Amino acid sequence: SNITISHDPQEAIQNADVILHDALIHPHLVFEINPLAKKIFVGKREDKHSVSQETIHKIMAVEVKQGKQVVRLKGGDPFIFGRGGEEIMALVKENVSFEVIPGITAGVGAAAEFGIPLTHREDATSTLLITGHQCRKGDSQDWKILAKLHSTLVFYMGTRRLSEIVYGLLE
Repeated sequence: SNITISHDPQEAIQNADVILHDALIHPHLVFEINPLAKKIFVGKREDKHSVSQETIHKIMAVEVKQGKQVVRLKGGDPFIFGRGGEEIMALVKENVSFEVIPGITAGVGAAAEFGIPLTHREDATSTLLITGHQCRKGDSQDWKILAKLHSTLVFYMGTRRLSEIVYGLLE
């Protein structure tokens, strides 16, 4: 198997030769913990030029095959709207061994920080994580079903679509 699970992100960062990091990463994690590592910014922002996903895959594979310790540093859980699945599939295809250090996704972490339970036995029996990018008028979001669920709805990347989200749920 070319995947292992680790639980020490600081050690991984300290031992890295190359760090590919996202826009959501605090600069301390990138620049102070390991000032000697080569840093490559690969963050994605809507409507801003960014490194393509395919390029990120290629950089990781090439650097590892050159014998480098590579850290792909992402904010939160890499498998919740973080393209982590795409990245590990690309590494598997290239026969590159890797490890995953789990994170806490922003929706769960922010709710906990503010004391907001995402589930409650009397009100919300589930939590639904939804990408806000698809919340445009005319898209196939079924607002009627979402509004009827006894579920906490957590929208990611929804700031630009906030009026459509609110309107859709109220309607």
